[in-house]
Amino acid sequence: MALLCCICAISRGQTVYGVALKNIDGGNINLNSYQGSKLLILLAPVSAYDSVRFRKIKAFQVVHPSSQVKLLGVMSIEDGYADSNKTAIKSTYQHFGIDILLTEGLRTKKAAGSSQSPLFNWLTTKSENKLSATDALGIGQKFIIDETGKLYSVSIPAVPLLSQLVEQDLLRKLMPSNPL
Repeated sequence: MALLCCICAISRGQTVYGVALKNIDGGNINLNSYQGSKLLILLAPVSAYDSVRFRKIKAFQVVHPSSQVKLLGVMSIEDGYADSNKTAIKSTYQHFGIDILLTEGLRTKKAAGSSQSPLFNWLTTKSENKLSATDALGIGQKFIIDETGKLYSVSIPAVPLLSQLVEQDLLRKLMPSNPL
């Protein structure tokens, strides 16, 4: 089971699948290869002691294997991520058998201003993502990207990962933009 850790950059106007990523070892990861798949971006647990959340992520992956939904776990600096925790966090994800693409520590909140990560600028700016202007609200927040790289659902942290709401959003099929 591979555990990948990455940093990301996104240009203005790109879909999320155009994001170029580097894993922790410096290798390139291209999210464009996920085009045609749904992507769930999760503000992921940053503490090795958060076993309940790790179990819920593992349960999600059992119900939704990576062949159905790609999972990107974001390590939010505002939610407690620190580089000094990196080894412990990676070990914890591996211990729970979670196969997830993890980001390096990112500034996720709008209050970070120009230091907000480009990915989260896109996810939290309606003029960029064409759907939502919500801020990053904390660990457990979910952003669902459709098969074409467009944001189509945002769930607050209180909505469980395996909730009926998230399930409905994941099962939602693409609607034609012009049914005529």
